[in-house]
Amino acid sequence: YKFFYFIIALTLCSQILLKLYSDDTMKDLVFKKDMLGSVQFRAFWMSKIQIAARGMGLQMGGYISGSDISIQDPNLTYTKYLFQTYDTALTKANKQVISGAYSLDDIRREKIFAKNVRVTGSFLDDDVETTVNVTSFQLVEQVSNAIRKFRMATPWANGSLIPLDFMLMNILDDFEVQNQQISNFLIDSIQDQKADFEIIRILCLVITPVLLAATAVTLAGIIWSQYRLEKDCLLAFIKLDRKGIKQLLDSFKSFRKRLENGDCFEHKQTIHALTRLHVPLVNNQAATYNKNQNEQIIKYSNIAYADGSAKK
Repeated sequence: YKFFYFIIALTLCSQILLKLYSDDTMKDLVFKKDMLGSVQFRAFWMSKIQIAARGMGLQMGGYISGSDISIQDPNLTYTKYLFQTYDTALTKANKQVISGAYSLDDIRREKIFAKNVRVTGSFLDDDVETTVNVTSFQLVEQVSNAIRKFRMATPWANGSLIPLDFMLMNILDDFEVQNQQISNFLIDSIQDQKADFEIIRILCLVITPVLLAATAVTLAGIIWSQYRLEKDCLLAFIKLDRKGIKQLLDSFKSFRKRLENGDCFEHKQTIHALTRLHVPLVNNQAATYNKNQNEQIIKYSNIAYADGSAKK
């Protein structure tokens, strides 16, 4: 019984562990999928910011006039609104990538937060020409600060081009390369996790039938042993003699065969054949016929032979 209960417990535990592992894996995969979308949104909104900054820079630098563009915006109201919309979406996507990066392994996390994005100049001062290495997340924060500075500046005033120049110089270079690497890291992590889950699933598909078969075999063994035990207890309770039962069956067969063959029984043979039907059925007990029983059998035998019914 202990082995049977062990098999049942092992089967239940394996199914529960598979359910928990599959749920955690699915949640993690959905989370990484959303994170991958946020990484791609970062590249999308940075591209939108770069396009808006280039168009605004060309207009404020005098390379194009207001009549050359389809939307007239002398006060930069619409342009500032676009920058605010892009900045809000970019900041949200950047925070989602940062929060999701902690679910990755240490090696991929270190590569994601590596300072391999070069930033030239400053959005505060045009005279700064230094180049520093930062993470892609730090660059996004600097771009957000540059947008805020541009939105707060007086339109067409001196120095209002500094944030636009900063964005144009730093948005689409190393940032795009690092952002693509982050996407590749996430895709590799998702593929590895899917492969691990597939291995666990196959193992469970193999182990579960084996456990169920072991359960069935063990249950059949328990039923058989219980049957044997009940049978032995029943035989011991009524004290049947198996040899006596076998002798009784053999006597019935022999007597029936002699009747079918039409053998004539003498009185002594008849009495002997009939008395053999009553064999010991109980251990250490002999079944005997008394004198009255023998005389009654002889009487019935004479009547049978007198009317010829025995031959029929």
